[in-house]
Amino acid sequence: MNDLQKEFMPSKRAEHPGNARPFSLSSSSTPIGSKSSSSVGRKVVIKNLGKPKPVLSDEANFGVLDAAIISIQKKQPASSTLGSLYNVVQSHCAKSHGGQLYELISKRLQDFASNISSVVMEKMNDANDMNFLEETNQWWNEYTEQLEMVRTIFIYLDRYYVLSNRSLIPIWDLGLREFRKCVLESPKIRGRLISSLLHVISNERSGQPIDRSLVKSLLRMLSNLDLYKDHFENDFLKSSETLYGQEGREKIGELKVAEYLGHVDHRLKDEVDRAEKYLDFETQKPLIQCVERALISEHLEAISKGLDEMVSNDDRAHLSLMYNLLSRAKEGLKSMRTQFAAYIKKNGKGMVCDESREQSLVQDLMSFKDRLDAIVKDCFDTSDKFKQCEKDAFDYFINQKQMRPAQLIAKFMDVRLRAGNKACTDEELDGVMDKAIVLFRFIEGKDVFEAFYKADLSKRLLYGRSASYDAEKAMLGKLKQECGPGFTMKLEGMFKDMELSKDLVNSYKEHQRAKSEQSTKSEFNVYILTMGFWPNYQAMEVNIPQELYENQEDFKQFYTTKHSGRKLQWQYSLMTTIVKGRFKKGTKELDLSFFQTLVLLAFNEKTEITFEELEKHTKIEKKELKRTLQSLACGKSRVIQKLPRGKEVEETDKFVFNDDFTDPKYRIRISQVVMRETKEETEKTEEQVFQDRQYQIDAAVVRIMKARKSITHANLIAELYEQLRFPARSTDLKKRIESLIEREYLERDKADSNKYNYMT
Repeated sequence: MNDLQKEFMPSKRAEHPGNARPFSLSSSSTPIGSKSSSSVGRKVVIKNLGKPKPVLSDEANFGVLDAAIISIQKKQPASSTLGSLYNVVQSHCAKSHGGQLYELISKRLQDFASNISSVVMEKMNDANDMNFLEETNQWWNEYTEQLEMVRTIFIYLDRYYVLSNRSLIPIWDLGLREFRKCVLESPKIRGRLISSLLHVISNERSGQPIDRSLVKSLLRMLSNLDLYKDHFENDFLKSSETLYGQEGREKIGELKVAEYLGHVDHRLKDEVDRAEKYLDFETQKPLIQCVERALISEHLEAISKGLDEMVSNDDRAHLSLMYNLLSRAKEGLKSMRTQFAAYIKKNGKGMVCDESREQSLVQDLMSFKDRLDAIVKDCFDTSDKFKQCEKDAFDYFINQKQMRPAQLIAKFMDVRLRAGNKACTDEELDGVMDKAIVLFRFIEGKDVFEAFYKADLSKRLLYGRSASYDAEKAMLGKLKQECGPGFTMKLEGMFKDMELSKDLVNSYKEHQRAKSEQSTKSEFNVYILTMGFWPNYQAMEVNIPQELYENQEDFKQFYTTKHSGRKLQWQYSLMTTIVKGRFKKGTKELDLSFFQTLVLLAFNEKTEITFEELEKHTKIEKKELKRTLQSLACGKSRVIQKLPRGKEVEETDKFVFNDDFTDPKYRIRISQVVMRETKEETEKTEEQVFQDRQYQIDAAVVRIMKARKSITHANLIAELYEQLRFPARSTDLKKRIESLIEREYLERDKADSNKYNYMT
């Protein structure tokens, strides 16, 4: 392309292949008003000048331009150079003949477009879709190439005449208008073109290869002619909606949800690629929305139901895909969260209500929570809404059995904090306790947990069963941070009692040494427990051996001199002793409960004793005596023998000292039934929780009434729910209110029976 053609090149034109042009600028031609760079600083010598060409008339020049246009349209060589034609156009414009030239161009473009229309119509019926599209594209490319040549010849007219007449449009736009009017405004041609394009695209969606460059060229043609949006895009989107609507209904029933999601993802990627390769940029958004609507939004419920299997199989790849795809639909993630919550509730409730898995329940719940947390993080983009959904579901199912989960979490912590637990390091133990605290957080009845945790903690402290004092303190700190200082006040008091007791015992031993009585009495350690801090223990009256009685009285006298006004109540059920047993094969030290000790000391007087005699001698109640004898005569270390033999102790049984007892260890701890958590202990703890709740309800009612003086029943119940830190039924609250009315703490308003007044 030479310099003149570059100067006259339009800024906007359709793309076309590089066919040979009938016109080209002669190498010796120069546009009017320009100077040849080769003439600068050089002498020009003119030789052999021919005769000047005769000057043509305006009519003859007009004919030259018309012939040039016809030559272009017929693809014939032109007799004039582009430069000479440009000069003729300029001359006509100077003589105000621009209107005639514009009419000439308009007529010739119309003739050319009409000729194309006739040819296309003639061949249309015999051509298949692909041939028709190729033929149409070829005619379009030829037309735009020739239009560009015409515009180049008449560029002067375009710039100076057309531009100054607002009623006229540029030559390029004039050519496009004629092509549109003569060719594509024909309903038959346009209809066939659109249907052929849709059919070819449909074939590609079915997996058949197509000529994408051809489709792109024709779609650009429609866009240039302002026919794309109204005549192609609308039909294209409707056909896409129909196709994917039908495909969605078929595939959702044929495929598993994971497979269906993969299919949808593949379709979306295909459509994005298709849009980027040959569709108009603005078509991509409505096209993708169409696919999302047909394949995702219309099947939200069915897709969401597949979540259960994916979570159960820990199929994170497809869970991530489900999250990404459903996030495209308006209600997609909401539907997914609903299904996620339902899955957690169903499986969590199944765990909590399955009595056969109580031993592993807490560990199972922790593993369940870990897996769900990982899914929310890795698959759901750590979504706050999904985290809240998970929390709400745990809140729901973990409280289906009000007391048992709280008890089991407390027991789980007890096992991990006990001495002898070598399952994990301190760091691992801290991590396990953090996870247990997370489960504890979901429990509504935290007072139930507190009661059982306190009962277990008391045993760990009193019997030296704690694995680590630091671990105990760390756990206490976690509970305090979670529930506040009020929750841990009694637990902290228990630790304080242990520390004070240690100092007190050291002081007592100094006192004994000062009296020179240490050698005459057994070693004696005492824990002073503040009644309000520790669990409620049942007081038992038993026969105390004289030696132990003297120890008690001596300590009592020592204690009362330091703390006058305080009363000591001995808890025999918590006492332990070390007793030396002399057998045929050697002496052994026996680590015993106090009740076991009383039973064995009775055999110092007789080698064979009946159940009735033991009951009378020790004054231990029957149930406790049976458990004690069972541990001594029916367990692993049988220091006495039961007659007749059997696993159960009857009131008619006799017991004989087992002088043949032996054990490889010197010190033997005999299983102490009193230290096991029996069914009765559990019921007792639950009953204590119930009583404590009654007192808390009463105290809360009195607090509210004292502050309000007068309040309606509904408002009182509402405030109670806000203040109480355990779940309470309205019927239970009403009973406590009635009890307080009977005890004259409040009264019903005489004018309004639904209102209460505080009684001072």
